[in-house]
Amino acid sequence: GLLGSVSSPTGGDGSYQYQWQYSTNGTTGWTNVSGAVSATYDPPALTSSTWYRRLAISCGETKETTSVKVTVRASLNPGSINGVQTVCYNGDPTVLGNAASPSNGNGSYTYQWQISSNNSTWSNISGATSNTYDPPSGLVADTWYRRVATSCGETKNSASIKVSVNPSLNPGSINGVQTVCYNGDPSTLGNTASPSNGNGSYTYQWQI
Repeated sequence: GLLGSVSSPTGGDGSYQYQWQYSTNGTTGWTNVSGAVSATYDPPALTSSTWYRRLAISCGETKETTSVKVTVRASLNPGSINGVQTVCYNGDPTVLGNAASPSNGNGSYTYQWQISSNNSTWSNISGATSNTYDPPSGLVADTWYRRVATSCGETKNSASIKVSVNPSLNPGSINGVQTVCYNGDPSTLGNTASPSNGNGSYTYQWQI
C-alpha cells in the first residue's frame, strides 16, 4: 500500500524536494527509486521484505527519514495430497486425503479440487472445497485429481494423484454345443477363452 507522509519537512528554506530510497536489509545498500520524488510513494509488487525511506532536500541540505519496513510473507506452499489407488471398473474410490497442509501465505487457506482425464487439462469440481475429497462412484477410466490452495492473493496447486481404473471385465467364452440322446449325459462344457481384465482374479457361476 501507499507509503504516506506522517509529517512534512520543516526548516530549510521552506521549499522541499523528495527522493525515495529502498534497501533489502534496512541498514546498507540504499538505492534511489527512479521517479519516486513525491511526498508519498506506492511501492510495486514485492517478493521479499524491503525497507524504504524518504530523503528531503532543502537549502543545500539532504536528510533522510527513519525507515519503514514492508514485510513480505513467504510464498504459498500448497501442501500435498494422497490417495493413489486402483479401483474396479465403475468402482468407488476412497477419500483423497491431506498428506501435508498448506503453509506460508497469511495462514488462512481456501481449497478447490480439480479433475482431469489426462493430467493436463483441468476442471474445477463443483462443491469440492475442503482439504480432502471423496470422489463419487462410477469411475470407468483413469482419472487424475489435484487440490488448489489459495492464500494471501496466491493460488497454487498440489502435485496430482492418479486413480487407476481396471478395464471392464471380459467374461471369456465357453464351448460344448452338442446333441445328446434323451436322458443322455452331456460332455463337459469347456473353457474356450478365459476371462480377462477386471482385477485378474475371477470367480464363476454357471447358469441354466
